[in-house]
Amino acid sequence: MDTDKVKNCNSTALSYSTSEWFEYCLPVVDELTTAQKTWYDAAITEFTSGMMGGYIADIYKSRWVILTSIGIGIVITFIYIVLMRWFAGVLAWISVALVQFGLVMMGFFFW
Repeated sequence: MDTDKVKNCNSTALSYSTSEWFEYCLPVVDELTTAQKTWYDAAITEFTSGMMGGYIADIYKSRWVILTSIGIGIVITFIYIVLMRWFAGVLAWISVALVQFGLVMMGFFFW
């Protein structure tokens, strides 16, 4: 049996109900026995109390801000591409000037 992926989540070899998620079988938490639920809760607590679990929890909490920022960045990029079609020369030189201005201001700010 392949240890990474279970071919059938409804296998009788498992003593609890599972659901398939990206080709992996995850336990249905509501249907676990008391002992299994205790072990499951302990594993989740151990994972989330560690440093890496904290990082993942922070990313999960801020997921909408991250996704919104990505979406706004994509929209601005498409607008810039459309504007480049009509005003390529002007926008190219404005972009060069703004990058130079930004670098000078960063240098001034950090000095």
